[in-house]
Amino acid sequence: MAEAIQLKVKSVTGRVRYYPVGRLGELVKQLTKKKTLSELEVEALRGLGLKVELIRENR
Repeated sequence: MAEAIQLKVKSVTGRVRYYPVGRLGELVKQLTKKKTLSELEVEALRGLGLKVELIRENR
C-alpha cells in the first residue's frame, strides 16, 4: 500500500498553495528546496504512487 503525504491547503493572494507536512512532507521540502507546492507538483507526487491527503484550513 502506498504511503500518504499530507498537504495543508491554503489560498494565498487568490492562488491555492499546498504546504507539505509530516515526515514525508519534510522529505519533499528537502528534495524540492521549497515550502509550497503547485497543483502540477501535487499531481507528480500522485504519479509517483503517493496517496495525497489534503488538510483544509478552517477560516
